[in-house]
Amino acid sequence: MASLLSATCIVFYIYCASFVTSSVSDPPMIQPFNFPPNVHLGSQARLTCVLLRGTLPVRFTWKKNGKDINSSGKILQLIKHETFLMLEIKPVTSDHTGNYTCVARNAAGEDSYTALLVVKGEPPKIQPFTFPMQVELGTQTSVYCGLSKGTRPIEFSWKKNERTLKSVDGKIHILTPGGSTVLEIQRLGSSDIGNYTCIARNSAGEDAYTSSLVVEGKVSEEGAVSI
Repeated sequence: MASLLSATCIVFYIYCASFVTSSVSDPPMIQPFNFPPNVHLGSQARLTCVLLRGTLPVRFTWKKNGKDINSSGKILQLIKHETFLMLEIKPVTSDHTGNYTCVARNAAGEDSYTALLVVKGEPPKIQPFTFPMQVELGTQTSVYCGLSKGTRPIEFSWKKNERTLKSVDGKIHILTPGGSTVLEIQRLGSSDIGNYTCIARNSAGEDAYTSSLVVEGKVSEEGAVSI
C-alpha cells in the first residue's frame, strides 16, 4: 500500500511540477497561438494564452499594438485562470485589426507571444428579387439586384442559364449604380426565357441569387407578335 501511494505521488508530481510554487522558480513559457484565418466583420474572435510551464503564481496581460488591453463590456472580455488568459472580441470591427500580445510574468522572469488579427470584410448577401409578372413578347423588362449587407468594393456579374451575360447594344444593358446592379432586356423574344443569376463578390466571399424570366405571347409566321 505504501509503495502504491508513493508511485501515485510521483505521477502527480510529474504532472503538476510545472505549475507549483516552490523555492526554485521556473520562468513562464507561453504556448504559441494564432487567430483563425478567416475573421469577418460582425463575427467573434477568441484567443487563449496558455502557460506551457512556469512557477505559479503567474500574472497575465494582453496588449494590442504594444498597449495594455482592459475589459470593456461586450467588445473585449478577459477570462482569467491561474494557467491561462482568454481574450474574446465580439462583435469584431475593422478597428480590432492589429497585433495582440500575451505577456506572462512571475518572480523568475517573463515570456510573451504575439498573433496578428486580420479582419476581413463582410461577405455580400443578395436581397431576393423577381422579374415582373406578365412580361410580353416584343416589350422590355428589367430586374434589380441589391444587397442586404456586404463590404465594398463589390463586383457584380450576371448569368443566364449558367452562361455569363454582357451588355449588347439594343438588347441587353447591365448597369451597376453603386452597391447594386440592374439588368435590362429589350425587344423580348422567346430566346430570352430562362434563369437569370446575379452574382456579387468581394474580398470576403460571394453570393448568388437566381430568378426565372417567363415571357407571354407567341410570334406568328409573318413575324408579328400576338398575345
